[in-house]
This record gives sequence, C-alpha cells and structure tokens, in this order.
Amino acid sequence: MSTSQPVIVLVHGAWADASSWSSVNSELQDRGFTVYAPPNPLRGLPQDSAYVHQFLTQNAALQGQQVVLVGHSYGGAVITNAAVDAPGVRALVYVDAFIPDQGDTIGALARARILPGQRGLQPGALPRRTVR
Repeated sequence: MSTSQPVIVLVHGAWADASSWSSVNSELQDRGFTVYAPPNPLRGLPQDSAYVHQFLTQNAALQGQQVVLVGHSYGGAVITNAAVDAPGVRALVYVDAFIPDQGDTIGALARARILPGQRGLQPGALPRRTVR
C-alpha cells in the first residue's frame, strides 16, 4: 500500500456533472493530491453506486492506493454504497450531502423537513444513530 497522500475521488450530486468540482479539483491538485471526478450517471442509486464502485475497484491507477471518497448532495448516498467492499477506501467525506444509514432511501431523507426559520432538521425528523 502506498504511504503517500491519498487519492481523492469526487462524486457530484444529481443537479450537476463532474465539472462542478473543477475549482476543488484544481485546488487539491495544487496541494499535491491525485484527484478523480468520475461521472455520476444519474440512473438511480443502485446503478450509480455500482458504477462508482466499479470505478474504485477496476481502475488500475487506484490499485494499492488509499482513497478518500467525497460526495456532494445525492453523491453522498452514492459514495456510502459504492465504498462497501472497495479496498483502499479509507474515508468518506460528505459535502452538504445525504448520509444514509442502512435501509434509508433518498426519498425518506429528502422528506425530512426543515421548517421555515429553522437552521436544521426538525427534531425527530430522522432517527438518531451513532457514527463509528
């Protein structure tokens, strides 16, 4: 396994494409990171997660590398599922993103209400869980 900086894989949300990461990509590359922003095909969570998982597991450039997955918005749900059994993935980073728990759906997460004038989720809108 490489001891250098991790490779960063950026996954965009549903209302964007990989170019939405261009300024982040440039900044990270300027700091010496290797960065990939594969397309998120936006065909549904199972298909999109499988596509990113395949990118992680079959990309020769990622073999033996430590990987940090970053997801924005819907991309958070994608990286959560894509990381399962993907060797080398060491961290998941969520940028204003869905962070599903096992069994959560995007629809249920999207229906969690933010009330007018509130700065976050309505108390009790989502179940509490411990992050490990």
